[in-house]
Amino acid sequence: MRQILINILTNSIKYTQEGEITVSTTLLSKTDKEARIRVSIKDTGIGIKKEDLKNLFNAFQRVDLTKNRNIEGTGLGLSITNNLLKLMGSELQVKSEYGKGSEFYYEITHKIVDATCPFVKKIHRNNLGHRRTPVV
Repeated sequence: MRQILINILTNSIKYTQEGEITVSTTLLSKTDKEARIRVSIKDTGIGIKKEDLKNLFNAFQRVDLTKNRNIEGTGLGLSITNNLLKLMGSELQVKSEYGKGSEFYYEITHKIVDATCPFVKKIHRNNLGHRRTPVV
């Protein structure tokens, strides 16, 4: 999970010169044995052209090279991220508007090992909420 978040956040930071990046989690469903969570990373960066979306998860594929020539990267981060998510029964989704920003999100099911854990009780009470943290 950590590597998935790092990969998506790294891209959001690289492609957002000004504005904001919002990371949010939503508890979609919960039983005694598992919880389904939606994780979203939304930015006000440069966005992605519609025609480039189909190549976004291809290994070594970088999009809009003319505009992004000064941004470093190998084109592997999103491919690795999507492959990790597929191994966990999920898939990375993206909504983007060129010039306005992007939202990357996925839904994942986690097993609950100990429902008496204070953290699990807190999640249930607070529904994970919407947290905002400035990124400098």
